[in-house]
Amino acid sequence: MKIPPPSTWRTILRMQQWAGPRPLLILALLALLFSPRAVALVPEGVTPPAAEDFTRQNPYTPLSPHLLFPAPTPTLVVAADWSCRLDESAALSCQGPGVDRDLTRAPIARLVSGLRHICALDILGQLLCIGDNTHAQTALPTETYIDLAAGDRFTCALTSRGQLRCAGTHVQGPMRAPEGTFSQVVATPQFACALSTAGKPLCWGANLPGNLDAPAERFVLLQTRPPQVCGVTSRGHTQCWGAQHAPAPTP
Repeated sequence: MKIPPPSTWRTILRMQQWAGPRPLLILALLALLFSPRAVALVPEGVTPPAAEDFTRQNPYTPLSPHLLFPAPTPTLVVAADWSCRLDESAALSCQGPGVDRDLTRAPIARLVSGLRHICALDILGQLLCIGDNTHAQTALPTETYIDLAAGDRFTCALTSRGQLRCAGTHVQGPMRAPEGTFSQVVATPQFACALSTAGKPLCWGANLPGNLDAPAERFVLLQTRPPQVCGVTSRGHTQCWGAQHAPAPTP
């Protein structure tokens, strides 16, 4: 048994003087003093893994901060004959004509829908769509994406390089994506808006009163309130724009 150093004996004497005739209290204090303490031992020659190692080894590490999702809650999206749901782990399962397998095993960061199509974006940047493609609304090119939005009959997505891709139509014609570098994309039933890397919103699609007239301010976030788009300015104010009533699409 290892003999305690003099400083320990001095501590014992002080405890005895303080405790007086209470031997049980002295024994309890001694047990605490000499009880073994848990120590994390690393074998010789082994370096503990760093946090970065876990990030590199995790197959579901998000490609971009845009794809970090909050604590998932069960979600169900229905578009005509198709439906998709997310469970508590953000795992995707879909049903409908032409859907006969799991679309992805990676957790889902975005799940959007139009009138007759549903698209999902997993945290690896893979885009998956099901449903009607009569208006080419699911015909986005195969790229790595970091954001996703859908209207009635179109889908727009933001690539990992900040470029926009759109497919489908609105009530006035094809949905063509603008050029530029952006950080976010949102959509209403008939038009979409994106936030440039400089904080300026740009909108395109059906040119109805107020739809494409985004305020000339710097924004930090866009959010849809169909049929309008709202944004939070750099000064913390909220502004909305867009037609109050969206026209119904023709069959």
